[in-house]
Amino acid sequence: MVIKRVKLPALISSLGGRFFSVGFWKKDGTYRNMCARVGVKQYRRTKDAISPAKKLNNPYIVVWDKVKKDYRMVNLETVDRIKCGRVYHIEE
Repeated sequence: MVIKRVKLPALISSLGGRFFSVGFWKKDGTYRNMCARVGVKQYRRTKDAISPAKKLNNPYIVVWDKVKKDYRMVNLETVDRIKCGRVYHIEE
């Protein structure tokens, strides 16, 4: 199934805390597959820290990486595949 990139934040937020797999290109040009989840609050280092991903007009989203057991930022502009039940390929 193919979805438009502008619908990607809504798709991720609609997962409701379920695990999903995402493939994206990192800043250094390498490709990364990640098993992640949104909405994890248990492992925060501080309760009052505000993530840089929360700034307006920012293409990043904060996810919990299941393998590394730490928070990671994913650039939504470089995502090309997301899977949660179905595989979604992203088109511009």
